[in-house]
Amino acid sequence: PTGGEEMTVHVGAVNGTVGQSILLPTSYKLTHQFSSYTIQWWKGNQCIVDYYGQNCTIDSQGFPTWEAGDTTIFAEDRRRIEFYKRNGSLLLRDLQIKDEGIYIVSFINPKADIQKEIQVWVHETLAAEAPTIHTLEIIFIVRTVLCFLPILTLVFLICRWECRP
Repeated sequence: PTGGEEMTVHVGAVNGTVGQSILLPTSYKLTHQFSSYTIQWWKGNQCIVDYYGQNCTIDSQGFPTWEAGDTTIFAEDRRRIEFYKRNGSLLLRDLQIKDEGIYIVSFINPKADIQKEIQVWVHETLAAEAPTIHTLEIIFIVRTVLCFLPILTLVFLICRWECRP
């Protein structure tokens, strides 16, 4: 039983590319003003974020409008993680291959223990190589030869025609 509290995960999977940022979007509703609760994000068996919210006020639909709380980020790359306490979402910056996996968000209070998961896929990109000066020189030479080849052929044919006995 959840006691009326809700935790919603808005996507089941998120795709990202190395170096980009992705949002793991969630939202939650509470049934009582000034409730205390905990939101945790896990990847595998490692807790990444632990948020303890208290003295929360809610709007008529149960969404938090103000709360006091403490956020602890346990991940080794703290600078790459941002937690949004008003909706429980998690932002992962500068994605790395190691970020791929299943993320679990838990909403816990005395009346509820709700867990949802999001699959994160991280893809590598193959950066296009910038042409080197050597490559540009070769391209210039080939273009020059190909442009003048028809002219040289025409001159050769005219000379041959004129020099006939």
